Amino acid sequence: MPQTIYYSGGDMRRYNVIKQTIDTDLSTAAAARMLGLSRRQVFRLKAAVKKRSTRGVRHGNCGRSPANAKPKHLRRQVIGIYQHDCFDFNFTHFTETLAEEFSIQLSRETVRFWLRA
Repeated sequence: MPQTIYYSGGDMRRYNVIKQTIDTDLSTAAAARMLGLSRRQVFRLKAAVKKRSTRGVRHGNCGRSPANAKPKHLRRQVIGIYQHDCFDFNFTHFTETLAEEFSIQLSRETVRFWLRA
């Protein structure tokens, strides 16, 4: 099943300007001024658009989850433990309890971020 890709207005504007440099006589210098980029970046975008069409204007990691992201089920588990067993703990104490009693190793900042969201 193909993944749906959404483009912002800026992405579409960038694609249209780069497409004009490929199809018409718009110079790379003019395109660079229009987009606020260097000529080198316009050349790079032109090559990417020729190779990958509209996907060439987006970053390669766009739509992917970060490599250091924790699994969603772990987040749900931690929030559940906090709500049912440790609701009166502060973030540091709760993080230490997770490590000692539940063998879940997380940073205090990750726990704080999850519980405050």
